[in-house]
Amino acid sequence: MGIGEKFKEERIRQGYSLDEVEEETKIRKYYLDAIENDNYAVLPPKVYAVGFVKRYAKFLGLNEQELSEEFKASAYANDNEPSENFSIDKKTHIPNMETSISLKSVLVALAFLAVVIWAGDYLITYFTKDHNMPPNQGNQHIVQQPNQEEEENPIEENNMEEEQPSGVEIVIQASQNCWLNVVVDDISQYNAILPAGESLTFNGTDKIYLKAGNAGGIKIIYNGEEMPVLGEVGEVKEAIYTPF
Repeated sequence: MGIGEKFKEERIRQGYSLDEVEEETKIRKYYLDAIENDNYAVLPPKVYAVGFVKRYAKFLGLNEQELSEEFKASAYANDNEPSENFSIDKKTHIPNMETSISLKSVLVALAFLAVVIWAGDYLITYFTKDHNMPPNQGNQHIVQQPNQEEEENPIEENNMEEEQPSGVEIVIQASQNCWLNVVVDDISQYNAILPAGESLTFNGTDKIYLKAGNAGGIKIIYNGEEMPVLGEVGEVKEAIYTPF
């Protein structure tokens, strides 16, 4: 008997519906159904999926350790990666879902690092491009020159700065199933699989952090502008979005 069949048989024996299990365990019905039908492809990354199995087993009064090991052997038989290490680097790993506080701290640190890198790259691009472009081109910042025009253009420059949009908005459209982790202004907003054909919109004040488990399966619209594809199909990618 497969692990999914064991869960389903015991749930029915105890008289629970999937909706009731979802309410009690806080595991989405979508994932409960996937576990019962051995549909591992739609489950989130390994560390979360194993956590779901343990929680479901505990709720039904089954052997958590035995079922989690059986689940890993079945779902990740060809997995050559470390079993339950959702690692940020070689020195940092998150053993299971119970370390949500540590995960949040790591994500905040990662987001801060990404912002620093992005800001450095932006400044390099800014000072490289602005010295080689004619004045008043598009919406680029104007490099002031020590001459009479410096006193004639302050109002125009201030108007351009006022037109800059406040806040940040991203729209995520999924062409394939894609696991997403979205943190808006250092607050986790979404950590699940976005099914193909669906979309989500997030709005923030300072920044939006995005991690996608299938970068080639989503399209990002950033402050109304469609962005290049984040990565390849099946590739894990991260990005930070801030106001223009």
